[in-house]
Amino acid sequence: MRPTQKIAVSGMLTALAGMLMLLANVVPSGSYAVPAGAGAIVYIISFTVDRTYAWTAFAAVSLLGFFLCGDKEAVCAFVLFFGYYPLVKRLLEKIRLWPLVWLLKLLVFNAAALVTYWLLLKVFGLPEDSFQIFGVSLPWVLLVLLNGMFCVYDYAFTRFFLWGEPRINRFVTNLCRRF
Repeated sequence: MRPTQKIAVSGMLTALAGMLMLLANVVPSGSYAVPAGAGAIVYIISFTVDRTYAWTAFAAVSLLGFFLCGDKEAVCAFVLFFGYYPLVKRLLEKIRLWPLVWLLKLLVFNAAALVTYWLLLKVFGLPEDSFQIFGVSLPWVLLVLLNGMFCVYDYAFTRFFLWGEPRINRFVTNLCRRF
C-alpha cells in the first residue's frame, strides 16, 4: 500500500470511529458498546495499514470524542480502555507463554479499572460510601465481576477477528487497488 493510500484509509477509518463515538449521544445504552466498536475500528487500522497509524487514530478519536461527544462516560471508556486495548492486545499476543499473556492482559484491565475508580472518587467527586451496600465494599465485587466480563470480551474479540481479519484485510486491499 502506498503512503497516500495508508493516510487515506486510516483517515477514513478514523472518521468512522469518530462518528461511531458520536453515536453514544444518540444511543442511550451505548456508553460501553460504542467505545468497544470504535476500538475495533482502531484495531482494523492496525492490521490493514500500520500500528503507528492506529495509535495516531486512537489519539485523534480520543480528542474528537472529548470535544464533540456529549457522553463523557463513553469517551472515558474509550480513552481509558477500549481505544488502546486492542492495540496492546495485539502486542501481548506475540508472547508465546499464554499464562503470561493472560496475566499481562488482566494487569492492563485492572490498572484501567483502578484508574477509573480513582477518577470517579478524586476528580468527579463521587463519595466513597456510595460504593457500599450493607457494609459490603462494592468496588471489589464489581472488580471481580468486571474481570469475568473482560475475559468474555477478550475471547469474543479474538474469535471475531480470527474470522474477520482476513476478510477485512482482503476488502481494504481490493479497495485500494481500484484507486
